[in-house]
Amino acid sequence: MIDASRAMGQQVITSVVSQNFKEMLRRDPECAHCDLIEYGKSWVYKWLKKNGYSFRKPTSDQKLPKQLNVLKRKFLARIALKVQKHNIPRDLILNMDETGVELTPTIDRTIQSKEIKNVKVKGTDDMRQITVSVLIDYNGRLCDRLQVIWQGKTKKVQATIEPPEGWFYDQTKSHRQTTETSLRFIENVLVPWRREVIARNHLPVDQHALLIWDVYASHRSDPVIKELEANNIDVVFIDARCTSVFQPLDVFINGPFKQKLKNLECIEEGKSMVDGTILDEEEKDGTSDEKPTLKRRKKKRQLEREKNNWTILISL
Repeated sequence: MIDASRAMGQQVITSVVSQNFKEMLRRDPECAHCDLIEYGKSWVYKWLKKNGYSFRKPTSDQKLPKQLNVLKRKFLARIALKVQKHNIPRDLILNMDETGVELTPTIDRTIQSKEIKNVKVKGTDDMRQITVSVLIDYNGRLCDRLQVIWQGKTKKVQATIEPPEGWFYDQTKSHRQTTETSLRFIENVLVPWRREVIARNHLPVDQHALLIWDVYASHRSDPVIKELEANNIDVVFIDARCTSVFQPLDVFINGPFKQKLKNLECIEEGKSMVDGTILDEEEKDGTSDEKPTLKRRKKKRQLEREKNNWTILISL
């Protein structure tokens, strides 16, 4: 089962292995009560190790630049120059990043033979659902204003749930940031937050802020740069392929947040996959009326996951 699933690029996790063991025993006429046995993680890990498997993270084709240390020194020097030039306080040294949030998240590891070096999993880079634009300051304080970008052309694609105070919904065709949505982020999140900090700390109204931003195309567009300058917001761009090291949100916030979503999904992943297989066979036998249809189950799980994801988002 593991080799066949991995050959198709599908993800295999411990709960899937455990559920498949239970399902095989349930169908074995000689094991009347064997399906009552619980195969925990420790048992599954021992079985995997004994049979030459390990829990692996998919390999990535992207690598850090060779001159990473040189780029790091130059990056920090650019920040230091801006801070010294405008006497920017820590509360106004900001980092913004967009992070993809899946309404049906998947964990970033799979079971794979130890002999295989290149590990690929289909669907783990799927970010079709929504994008959340987050802002954090030098002290680690997370701004309570967020931009949530949905995928679609009109406001009909946005969630029916009312956004919490300070949040605002947006939409683009691909759910990714564009020049227009970047400008709306500046207007609805960045500028109001700068004003709040200035008022809270009794700073001059023309006090400069510093935004640390990645080099995504919409961030570097002329309208966006002009809007930042008009609001006394300086920007230092993070070098390409360095965000995983240089960007605070990537290092401290986005990872733990996504891991919460993945852990939530992992609990039910194995059961869902096996249930789907069983249901397909029951439909073929004409016994599908005894249980809800697979389509209903999927829709119900989707709605539950969406609610859970939003709960975790609000808890941040």
